[in-house]
Amino acid sequence: MTMILDSAHLVPETWTDGSAESCYVFNPAIVMIHGRFIMAYRVVTADGARRVAISELDAVSLQPKTETIVPLSDLIQDGGQWCADPRFCTFGERLFIHYNDGWRIPNQIYLLELDPDRLIPRGPARPLVLEGPRLPVEKNWLLFQHDGELLAVYRIAPHTILHVELAGGDRVYCRRLVERDWNSAPYAKQYGEPRGGTPPVRIGGIYYSFFHSTYPADFLRRLMGRLRRYMPRNSMRYAAGFYGFAVTPSFQPVLFTPTPVLRPDRSLPRRRLPPLNPSVKDSVYPSGAVWTGEKWIVAYGARDELCCIGTLTHDSLLKASQWLAIDE
Repeated sequence: MTMILDSAHLVPETWTDGSAESCYVFNPAIVMIHGRFIMAYRVVTADGARRVAISELDAVSLQPKTETIVPLSDLIQDGGQWCADPRFCTFGERLFIHYNDGWRIPNQIYLLELDPDRLIPRGPARPLVLEGPRLPVEKNWLLFQHDGELLAVYRIAPHTILHVELAGGDRVYCRRLVERDWNSAPYAKQYGEPRGGTPPVRIGGIYYSFFHSTYPADFLRRLMGRLRRYMPRNSMRYAAGFYGFAVTPSFQPVLFTPTPVLRPDRSLPRRRLPPLNPSVKDSVYPSGAVWTGEKWIVAYGARDELCCIGTLTHDSLLKASQWLAIDE
């Protein structure tokens, strides 16, 4: 089941210039803390600014409580002017959000602690700094709590886990803990390399996460675009898969879905705004998932202009998964 949130009800009034219809609202993240559902999401306003807003959701309907909406990026200190793709992380009773500053080379991922009740920053944003080499543009780290420490999924294939050191000054230093190769080819060959999506959630002895990937909408057109050194319109699709990894110190992947579990939905309403990225035909971009004990609630963006919330059963995901051999 998929629910599409009304974008007009998600834009802070101070950003609308009288109309929320001209704003792109997409790529939501979701978390549950203190018994409340909280959602953060991207907003691209008419002036082209990239922003992040945050809101509490009704616990039953999962609709935004408009009186709780906070123009979060307006309140961030030392966190850049471009805020994209927020994701949550809880650490004990503390609530954090991390986001990236776009396609700058090199770009930066920032970590920000939030007051979980007022949904406003507790201090300035701090950049995540990786010891050792990193790619010039990275967006999809996934922070999670494990046995009293803060860790992050840096890459899914090979599976690379970082230790995140919260204590310290104005930077958050991260170091590699472990890197494990695994065979993601049954998915990657057709749907693209698995990339970060939703922060891992532990159920028993396994952490579970929804990832995203990109793949050609039409192979021939994509190939011609590469030969001509440009990306043709409507040449790419985004989809989402599901995987799990062990809670033991090796954090070895133990299962994954060889085909997407969330795809672009043809039943979505027609596009109302010009594409932000003309090369993308359709997209599903998961940024947060909550396990209720009965079902998964997954928050994801669609077509760079919609916030969607889907529900999936755990049994259906396990039935669609392929188990991996464990070598430890």
